[in-house]
Amino acid sequence: MIGLLFFGIVLGPVAIVLGAVGLRQLSAKGGAGMAKAGPVLSAIDLPIVVAMVIAAASGGFSWYVGG
Repeated sequence: MIGLLFFGIVLGPVAIVLGAVGLRQLSAKGGAGMAKAGPVLSAIDLPIVVAMVIAAASGGFSWYVGG
């Protein structure tokens, strides 16, 4: 869970940029297909992860993982 959130924050913007580059290259070849999924899902995920981090920092919920 923590890895998922960490990578969402760190790699989310990277996925948006690289997805846009990939879409630009695919449009020259005549297809887009599933290349649209990367930037779209990253653009949806990034604000959700940021909101969760803000809520955790303000005491809105805890990150208890057990143990």
